[in-house]
Amino acid sequence: MHAETKKVQKVQNINKTRAQIMEVATRLFQKFGFDKTSMEDIAAAAHKAKRSLYNHFTDKEDLFSSVAVQELDTICEQLRRVFEDTTARPLERLQRFLLARFDLIAESGIYHLVLENADSSRASMRFDVLNRHFREFEGWEHDAFASLWNERACEEHKTPMPQKAEAFADMAQMLLKSLDYSFFVQRKYKDYKETYVYLVNLIINSLNK
Repeated sequence: MHAETKKVQKVQNINKTRAQIMEVATRLFQKFGFDKTSMEDIAAAAHKAKRSLYNHFTDKEDLFSSVAVQELDTICEQLRRVFEDTTARPLERLQRFLLARFDLIAESGIYHLVLENADSSRASMRFDVLNRHFREFEGWEHDAFASLWNERACEEHKTPMPQKAEAFADMAQMLLKSLDYSFFVQRKYKDYKETYVYLVNLIINSLNK
Protein backbone atom coordinates (compact mmCIF):
# COMPACT_ATOMS: atom_id res chain seq x y z
CA MET A 1 0.00 0.00 0.00
CA HIS A 2 2.90 2.31 0.84
CA ALA A 3 4.40 1.75 -2.61
CA GLU A 4 1.04 2.47 -4.22
CA THR A 5 0.73 5.71 -2.26
CA LYS A 6 4.16 6.78 -3.47
CA LYS A 7 3.15 5.99 -7.04
CA VAL A 8 0.00 8.10 -6.74
CA GLN A 9 1.98 10.95 -5.19
CA LYS A 10 4.52 10.80 -8.02
CA VAL A 11 1.79 11.05 -10.65
CA GLN A 12 0.23 13.99 -8.81
CA ASN A 13 3.57 15.77 -8.69
CA ILE A 14 4.12 15.18 -12.40
CA ASN A 15 0.68 16.53 -13.23
CA LYS A 16 1.21 19.53 -10.96
CA THR A 17 4.53 20.37 -12.61
CA ARG A 18 3.02 20.00 -16.08
CA ALA A 19 0.14 22.30 -15.12
CA GLN A 20 2.55 24.89 -13.74
CA ILE A 21 4.61 24.86 -16.93
CA MET A 22 1.49 25.24 -19.07
CA GLU A 23 0.22 28.12 -16.94
CA VAL A 24 3.50 30.02 -17.30
CA ALA A 25 3.75 29.18 -21.01
CA THR A 26 0.23 30.48 -21.57
CA ARG A 27 1.11 33.81 -19.99
CA LEU A 28 4.33 34.21 -22.00
CA PHE A 29 2.81 33.11 -25.32
CA GLN A 30 -0.02 35.60 -24.81
CA LYS A 31 2.39 38.42 -23.99
CA PHE A 32 5.17 37.82 -26.52
CA GLY A 33 3.72 35.47 -29.13
CA PHE A 34 5.00 32.05 -30.18
CA ASP A 35 8.15 33.00 -32.06
CA LYS A 36 9.46 35.41 -29.42
CA THR A 37 8.95 33.00 -26.53
CA SER A 38 11.67 30.41 -25.97
CA MET A 39 11.78 27.30 -23.84
CA GLU A 40 14.51 29.04 -21.84
CA ASP A 41 12.13 31.92 -21.14
CA ILE A 42 9.41 29.54 -19.98
CA ALA A 43 11.79 27.52 -17.80
CA ALA A 44 13.11 30.67 -16.13
CA ALA A 45 9.63 32.09 -15.48
CA ALA A 46 8.43 28.75 -14.11
CA HIS A 47 11.56 28.38 -11.94
CA LYS A 48 12.28 25.02 -13.55
CA ALA A 49 15.34 23.55 -15.17
CA LYS A 50 15.02 23.54 -18.96
CA ARG A 51 15.33 19.75 -18.99
CA SER A 52 12.24 19.61 -16.77
CA LEU A 53 10.20 21.10 -19.61
CA TYR A 54 11.46 18.42 -21.99
CA ASN A 55 10.41 15.73 -19.52
CA HIS A 56 6.83 16.84 -20.18
CA PHE A 57 6.86 18.26 -23.72
CA THR A 58 8.78 17.20 -26.83
CA ASP A 59 9.52 20.77 -27.92
CA LYS A 60 8.04 24.27 -27.96
CA GLU A 61 5.51 23.31 -30.62
CA ASP A 62 4.28 20.46 -28.42
CA LEU A 63 3.96 22.79 -25.44
CA PHE A 64 2.12 25.45 -27.44
CA SER A 65 -0.23 22.82 -28.90
CA SER A 66 -0.97 21.45 -25.43
CA VAL A 67 -1.80 24.92 -24.13
CA ALA A 68 -3.97 25.75 -27.15
CA VAL A 69 -5.83 22.43 -27.09
CA GLN A 70 -6.59 22.91 -23.40
CA GLU A 71 -7.94 26.39 -24.10
CA LEU A 72 -9.96 25.18 -27.08
CA ASP A 73 -11.47 22.40 -24.97
CA THR A 74 -12.53 24.95 -22.36
CA ILE A 75 -14.22 27.12 -25.00
CA CYS A 76 -15.94 24.12 -26.56
CA GLU A 77 -17.18 22.83 -23.22
CA GLN A 78 -18.76 26.15 -22.29
CA LEU A 79 -20.39 26.48 -25.71
CA ARG A 80 -21.61 22.90 -25.43
CA ARG A 81 -23.46 23.81 -22.25
CA VAL A 82 -25.24 26.61 -24.11
CA PHE A 83 -26.14 24.32 -26.98
CA GLU A 84 -27.35 21.47 -24.75
CA ASP A 85 -29.60 23.66 -22.59
CA THR A 86 -32.82 22.30 -24.05
CA THR A 87 -34.91 24.28 -21.57
CA ALA A 88 -34.36 27.21 -23.95
CA ARG A 89 -35.91 27.45 -27.41
CA PRO A 90 -33.64 26.94 -30.45
CA LEU A 91 -33.41 30.63 -31.38
CA GLU A 92 -32.66 31.59 -27.79
CA ARG A 93 -29.87 29.02 -27.67
CA LEU A 94 -28.52 30.28 -31.01
CA GLN A 95 -28.53 33.81 -29.63
CA ARG A 96 -26.69 32.76 -26.46
CA PHE A 97 -24.26 30.70 -28.54
CA LEU A 98 -23.38 33.59 -30.86
CA LEU A 99 -22.89 36.02 -27.99
CA ALA A 100 -20.93 33.61 -25.78
CA ARG A 101 -18.67 32.42 -28.61
CA PHE A 102 -16.91 35.73 -29.17
CA ASP A 103 -16.74 36.65 -25.49
CA LEU A 104 -14.99 33.33 -24.79
CA ILE A 105 -12.58 33.84 -27.67
CA ALA A 106 -11.90 37.40 -26.52
CA GLU A 107 -10.69 36.02 -23.20
CA SER A 108 -8.45 33.51 -24.98
CA GLY A 109 -5.04 34.88 -25.91
CA ILE A 110 -3.75 31.59 -27.28
CA TYR A 111 -6.73 31.15 -29.60
CA HIS A 112 -5.84 34.51 -31.14
CA LEU A 113 -2.35 33.21 -31.96
CA VAL A 114 -3.87 30.12 -33.58
CA LEU A 115 -6.11 32.32 -35.74
CA GLU A 116 -3.18 34.47 -36.79
CA ASN A 117 -1.33 31.41 -38.10
CA ALA A 118 -4.31 29.38 -39.30
CA ASP A 119 -3.52 29.79 -43.01
CA SER A 120 0.20 29.32 -42.66
CA SER A 121 1.67 26.21 -44.30
CA ARG A 122 4.42 26.37 -41.70
CA ALA A 123 1.81 26.21 -38.94
CA SER A 124 0.18 23.21 -40.60
CA MET A 125 3.45 21.31 -40.46
CA ARG A 126 4.43 22.39 -36.95
CA PHE A 127 1.06 22.04 -35.25
CA ASP A 128 -0.52 18.98 -36.82
CA VAL A 129 -2.17 17.78 -33.59
CA LEU A 130 -3.52 21.24 -32.82
CA ASN A 131 -4.87 21.65 -36.34
CA ARG A 132 -6.71 18.34 -36.12
CA HIS A 133 -8.22 19.43 -32.82
CA PHE A 134 -9.18 22.77 -34.32
CA ARG A 135 -10.95 21.02 -37.21
CA GLU A 136 -12.82 18.81 -34.73
CA PHE A 137 -14.05 21.94 -32.94
CA GLU A 138 -15.23 23.43 -36.24
CA GLY A 139 -16.98 20.16 -37.10
CA TRP A 140 -18.78 20.15 -33.77
CA GLU A 141 -19.81 23.78 -34.20
CA HIS A 142 -21.13 23.06 -37.70
CA ASP A 143 -23.23 20.15 -36.40
CA ALA A 144 -24.56 22.36 -33.58
CA PHE A 145 -25.79 24.98 -36.05
CA ALA A 146 -27.40 22.35 -38.28
CA SER A 147 -29.11 20.78 -35.27
CA LEU A 148 -30.49 24.14 -34.12
CA TRP A 149 -31.87 24.76 -37.61
CA ASN A 150 -33.67 21.41 -37.57
CA GLU A 151 -35.04 22.01 -34.07
CA ARG A 152 -36.37 25.37 -35.23
CA ALA A 153 -38.11 23.68 -38.17
CA CYS A 154 -39.74 21.12 -35.86
CA GLU A 155 -40.84 23.92 -33.54
CA GLU A 156 -42.65 25.51 -36.49
CA HIS A 157 -44.21 22.12 -37.37
CA LYS A 158 -42.13 21.83 -40.50
CA THR A 159 -40.20 18.83 -41.76
CA PRO A 160 -36.43 19.26 -41.19
CA MET A 161 -34.55 19.53 -44.48
CA PRO A 162 -30.93 18.35 -44.23
CA GLN A 163 -29.79 20.42 -47.23
CA LYS A 164 -31.11 23.67 -45.74
CA ALA A 165 -29.64 22.81 -42.35
CA GLU A 166 -26.23 22.20 -43.95
CA ALA A 167 -26.48 25.43 -45.92
CA PHE A 168 -27.36 27.36 -42.76
CA ALA A 169 -24.45 25.81 -40.83
CA ASP A 170 -22.03 26.54 -43.69
CA MET A 171 -23.18 30.15 -43.96
CA ALA A 172 -23.04 30.70 -40.19
CA GLN A 173 -19.47 29.41 -40.05
CA MET A 174 -18.36 31.48 -43.03
CA LEU A 175 -19.67 34.62 -41.35
CA LEU A 176 -18.15 33.73 -37.99
CA LYS A 177 -14.74 32.97 -39.51
CA SER A 178 -14.69 36.34 -41.25
CA LEU A 179 -15.56 38.00 -37.94
CA ASP A 180 -12.90 35.91 -36.16
CA TYR A 181 -10.29 37.48 -38.40
CA SER A 182 -11.57 41.05 -38.06
CA PHE A 183 -12.24 40.82 -34.35
CA PHE A 184 -9.14 38.98 -33.16
CA VAL A 185 -6.41 39.03 -35.79
CA GLN A 186 -7.05 42.69 -36.61
CA ARG A 187 -7.99 43.25 -32.93
CA LYS A 188 -11.28 45.07 -33.49
CA TYR A 189 -13.55 43.15 -31.10
CA LYS A 190 -13.63 45.80 -28.36
CA ASP A 191 -14.52 48.48 -30.90
CA TYR A 192 -17.32 46.46 -32.51
CA LYS A 193 -18.65 44.30 -29.68
CA GLU A 194 -21.60 46.57 -28.90
CA THR A 195 -22.62 46.66 -32.58
CA TYR A 196 -22.24 42.89 -32.91
CA VAL A 197 -24.45 42.28 -29.86
CA TYR A 198 -27.03 44.70 -31.26
CA LEU A 199 -27.09 42.93 -34.64
CA VAL A 200 -27.39 39.45 -33.12
CA ASN A 201 -30.27 40.56 -30.92
CA LEU A 202 -31.94 42.32 -33.85
CA ILE A 203 -31.74 39.21 -36.06
CA ILE A 204 -32.98 36.84 -33.37
CA ASN A 205 -35.84 39.15 -32.41
CA SER A 206 -36.91 39.48 -36.05
CA LEU A 207 -36.93 35.70 -36.46
CA ASN A 208 -39.01 35.30 -33.31
CA LYS A 209 -41.83 37.38 -34.77
